Amino acid sequence: MEFINKEVADIKDRLSRFVLCSEIVSCNRQLVQIKIVKTPHRQLLCQFQFPEKYPDIPILIELKSKVFPVKVIKLLNDRCDEEAKKLVGRAQVISLVKFTSKFLDDNPLMVCSEEVTFIKKSLADGQDDLKIRQKSGVLRYKIVKDRYYLDAKITVPEFYPAECVRQVVVHFSTIIHGTKYVIKSFCMYITSTQQPQQPCNSIIAT
Repeated sequence: MEFINKEVADIKDRLSRFVLCSEIVSCNRQLVQIKIVKTPHRQLLCQFQFPEKYPDIPILIELKSKVFPVKVIKLLNDRCDEEAKKLVGRAQVISLVKFTSKFLDDNPLMVCSEEVTFIKKSLADGQDDLKIRQKSGVLRYKIVKDRYYLDAKITVPEFYPAECVRQVVVHFSTIIHGTKYVIKSFCMYITSTQQPQQPCNSIIAT
C-alpha cells in the first residue's frame, strides 16, 4: 500500500515534466486516468488500476479513444500489456504513459488506418503495391497496368483529417524496348484557396 501511495504522489509531481501533451484526469489509489493529446484526432485516455499484488505483477491497463478505431486501440493496449510485464517490481505508470506517447509519435498514420486498410483491399492485383512509412507519415502507392506504371507519394499532415493532404508527388512511366521512360512527373501542393500546381510534362529515360 505504501508503494502505491508513493507512486501516486510521484505521478502528480513528475508526469507533466516527463511526458509532454499529457494531462492527469484523476490520480488516486483506486484509479489513475491520464489523457494524452497530440492533435484533436490523435488522442486517447490511459486508465490504470493497481492490482492487489502490485508492483510484483503488471498493472491493469485500459486505453480508450473516441477517434481511433477499436482495432488500433486493441493493438496498442496489447503492446502496453507486454511493456508492463517488463516493468514488474517497480513503478509502472509513468513509464507506460511515456511508452504510449512515443507509440503515437512513431505511428502518425494510425489516424488514417481504416483508409489504409481500404486501399489495401482495393489493390487490383499482385502487381500493385502500397508501402507505409509510419514515422515519416508517407504512403507510397504503386499501380501497374500492362506496360504502364504510376507511382504516387502521399504525405499525410500532422493534423489530418482536420488538415487535408497537401502534397502528392506522382510519376507516370512506361517500358519501351526494355527501357523505363517517365511520361509525366508532377507535384501537387493542395490548399483550400489555391489550385494544384500545373504538372510539368516530360519524357525522361531512367
